[in-house]
Amino acid sequence: MIPAGLTALLAYAAVLGKGEMRLVEPFAPLVPAYEARGFLLVKPRGERPPCVRKVP
Repeated sequence: MIPAGLTALLAYAAVLGKGEMRLVEPFAPLVPAYEARGFLLVKPRGERPPCVRKVP
């Protein structure tokens, strides 16, 4: 499910002309799976960290 969903979301983000895709409040046990697919865990101060990936 994750690979197919992320592929669709990346394609949609590219069509919209977005430079990055954010997973806001990612489910903690899935963060390693997101990181394996190119996302970076960003840790802003005082907020829950989103996972971020550049859109090709």
